[in-house]
Amino acid sequence: MNQQATEPSQNEEEGIRLDEVIDFLSDHWKKAAIGAVAGAVLGVGGWSVLANYKAESVLINNGAVSFMSWRALQKNLPILASQIVAAKQLKPGEEAQYGRLSSAVWWQKNVVPTYSLTKADTKDLATISKDLQESGGTNILNLVVTATGSSKEAAEANVDVSTRFIKEGLAYLSIKNLINGYESQVLNVDADLQKKILDAEVELKFMRERAKNLEALRQRFPQNAAVGSQQIVDLKDSSAKYMPISTQLVAINTDINNTVESLQRMRDQMAQMTVLKGFVAQALPLVAKDTNGLVLADALLKVEADMRQQLPPEDTNGLQMLNGIEATLVGFRTSFSKSLDTDLVPQVSRPGPVAPAAGGLLGGAALVFLMALSRKVLSRLKRRTAQVQGL
Repeated sequence: MNQQATEPSQNEEEGIRLDEVIDFLSDHWKKAAIGAVAGAVLGVGGWSVLANYKAESVLINNGAVSFMSWRALQKNLPILASQIVAAKQLKPGEEAQYGRLSSAVWWQKNVVPTYSLTKADTKDLATISKDLQESGGTNILNLVVTATGSSKEAAEANVDVSTRFIKEGLAYLSIKNLINGYESQVLNVDADLQKKILDAEVELKFMRERAKNLEALRQRFPQNAAVGSQQIVDLKDSSAKYMPISTQLVAINTDINNTVESLQRMRDQMAQMTVLKGFVAQALPLVAKDTNGLVLADALLKVEADMRQQLPPEDTNGLQMLNGIEATLVGFRTSFSKSLDTDLVPQVSRPGPVAPAAGGLLGGAALVFLMALSRKVLSRLKRRTAQVQGL
């Protein structure tokens, strides 16, 4: 009987009754209210100190950046930013933002391209051909750039640094790739052309000797020279030697003329490579020195203008090469200065204090109740331990 009486008593100790809950809340609601107020004050205080301003700027893309070029250049922009930081080529106050620009994670979160077709649009236009969806859906309309700062002015300055770096960095990487391509072209084409020119000159020597021999045969055998009609003949064919001498002479002279024309074209290309080689030699130090693509474009255009003045007017090969270089550089400068620009001032916002205050309010009250409940549980455990030891 005593054991049975003890078990209900223990169950009552272990259980939580409704009246106990009510008593617990009535005993601690004042403390909880004080904790809630303190939490709200701390939340608002933390918001006023830690909450940053957020500035958003939109770079309008008018064909300066394509989907494929953005995917490639996006990986190189953080590397370029880290190189600029390491070289200490920064204006005062830009170090912190360039440190953020050196992180690939920052670019994924803070630079978001807007495409002409979203995923939802693609589903709605399922009846359109896949090629049409891909060609139109990958067009980049704009780049949404965001940056934070402790004040409105700091956020605006950081987003301005970011957008400026995007334009200057994209221009620099594009021009750097162009100069590297020119350098590879000079090295590869120059050696290849020299080989082709030498081979053509050797072949031309043999063809002229053969034409000379055929002319001697025509004078020796005049009865074999006259023919009623000319035929197309391949001199490499084994049966070509049995054709009339006049036909063979026409064919060999045609090949000689074609080879002479080809040689002249290759020599013209060699002359163009000489001009390109001189341009690359002056461009490489500038590329290594200045990472501002827009400034670099102006410097390279000055190099091109100086080389143009030194060329004689009759050097059409050199002028043709310089015209191509000028057109490409002007295109880059225009694309990244005019075709990638912001039309509106940055929009700056800051999260309000309501959410931090509400979080602090609930957190403070919950913390007070949790501490009181912990003390009550510990007290009950001590009392139960004392009862067990008394038995």
